[in-house]
Amino acid sequence: MKDYKKIYEEWLSNPYFDEETKEELRAIEVSREDFWDYLEIHVYDQWNLEQQEFLEMLSIVEVFDLQMAQQITKKEEAGSLIQKAQEIGNFILEWRENEKSMYKLRQPMRYSMQRRLLAKYSKEYVRELYYNAGSSYELQGNIKEALKMYEACDSEEGISRILIDNMRKNPA
Repeated sequence: MKDYKKIYEEWLSNPYFDEETKEELRAIEVSREDFWDYLEIHVYDQWNLEQQEFLEMLSIVEVFDLQMAQQITKKEEAGSLIQKAQEIGNFILEWRENEKSMYKLRQPMRYSMQRRLLAKYSKEYVRELYYNAGSSYELQGNIKEALKMYEACDSEEGISRILIDNMRKNPA
């Protein structure tokens, strides 16, 4: 997850921004936080807990398919949870790619779900989700994304495995 607080602080410390611009940036940040709070209180809290947790777990990835959703969340019923999320609101984009359905959480929802995930669960649990996502990307052959996920969860094992496998496939 991009650390928007860090980016926000960097913007505020930018010497090229005058005080008026900095005030506008502060107002934008407050509005964003208010919107995420609104989603959390008036939308997500109306859903059952399983649906909330499922979408929180998936918020760590940009794009996913059914198989990845199952691998990250460890839920066999991921397909029905995706379908239910589509029925309760316009929060998931869907398209076909290489004969399979691909999904993406809309950005405001994704960011607010990431915020919830980080606030509700232990760092170890979140690391496990990132590891699961890294494993899924690795199985799909998407090495760049797998490395990002393994880096996010500090998995030296996952990173080493990919690098060693890459060296075997592409010797110097």
